Amino acid sequence: MTTEPPTSALRSPHPLPIAPEPPGRMVTAGRHGYHVITMGRADEGTAPAVFLHGGGPGCSAWTDFGPTAELFARHRQCHFVDLLQYGKSDKSPIEGPRWT
Repeated sequence: MTTEPPTSALRSPHPLPIAPEPPGRMVTAGRHGYHVITMGRADEGTAPAVFLHGGGPGCSAWTDFGPTAELFARHRQCHFVDLLQYGKSDKSPIEGPRWT
């Protein structure tokens, strides 16, 4: 006798689909380049939101926030930033202390 796995076991580990990463731009701060994806409109009276991803192998702003980016961008301008050493931002050598 065989039994089928429960429907919940067949679900994707990602409850929301991840759309292809939209084009971003490089923003220079000091001598470093940061990759930033901007979505949504800057409406008067609505503050923009800046999203900074967590750490981990292969992590970027889009891998962390891609599934929900469009939801946030419906109501405000959103900036999704790849931190240094991650995603499409500069891979500059780290000089000085790593933790402050």
